[in-house]
Amino acid sequence: MKKLILIIILFIFKLSFGQTEFAAPFELSKNRKLSVDAFTVFETNKYLDFKEKDSLVEIINDSVYKKTDLNNYFGYKKNWIEIENETFETYKLGDEKYNYSFHDNTMTQTYTKFGSYGVRREIKTVYNLKGFIINREEKVFVGANYNETRIIINQFDDKNRVLKITQKTEYENKKQNTESVIDVVYNKNSIKISSADGTIVCRFIKDKNSIGFISKLSPRATADAFMYAIGRNRPDQAKEFCTEKMAKKVQEISDLKKQIVSVSFKEGTDKYSQYNVKINDIWEIKFSTNETEKYKVNLTIIKQPNGWKIDECKIEK
Repeated sequence: MKKLILIIILFIFKLSFGQTEFAAPFELSKNRKLSVDAFTVFETNKYLDFKEKDSLVEIINDSVYKKTDLNNYFGYKKNWIEIENETFETYKLGDEKYNYSFHDNTMTQTYTKFGSYGVRREIKTVYNLKGFIINREEKVFVGANYNETRIIINQFDDKNRVLKITQKTEYENKKQNTESVIDVVYNKNSIKISSADGTIVCRFIKDKNSIGFISKLSPRATADAFMYAIGRNRPDQAKEFCTEKMAKKVQEISDLKKQIVSVSFKEGTDKYSQYNVKINDIWEIKFSTNETEKYKVNLTIIKQPNGWKIDECKIEK
């Protein structure tokens, strides 16, 4: 009976996680697979290929396969400077289930992940000094039985751009082992990506007429995001929620005589009109002197081509 249960579990696991003799209900086209390869490269590069670019054109066999608006790809505005300044310490998690070791400017993270049907994964990830993943190894077990090992090996150039991605799946029966390779060549405004499915060329375009990131936040959510940016002393981030006119005044708010430590919302009202939204809030501001004071905040928010933006802001006790 126990053997029968184990066979059933292994069968379910194969359907969910491993290779199986049953035909898949559908298979990606070669073009789609190449596009997936491209975004595997971008993800490995922490999407820094998108920095200061407005759109991406994917070209396969000299024909345009797909065009992507990069300004709005993530649904929020990426802080590229923050990403460029990351180190492996950025990816160090405080949870006790994670173990860390350090060697030759690399950080190795290990932990065990438990799932349904007795599935256990032993995961090891190695980061370089700038927080890019050099390799990742995941050993999969069902109960006490070893099932497979999934391996990703990334090779980078001196600019931390991935040049080669090797993906392997290893089994106890070595005849079942699989391996795929993605090769990458960088040009000035394009990336050539090749795999067993062919070659895709990704061209990055800068459009001087682009309006950039389009915020999908509501007026109230815009006000809240602005408040949190001010509370974290991030004037550059706060400016993202302002019109050009208001952005010039943001620094004055950040310099409220004493350094702001945090800001919290206490109460407020929203008044909609044909032309704008008037928001009248009470903020509680904590300063570095440990003083906490309440301020009246009056915001005028208007609709712009790139979303709702704060056009006027008045803060007073």
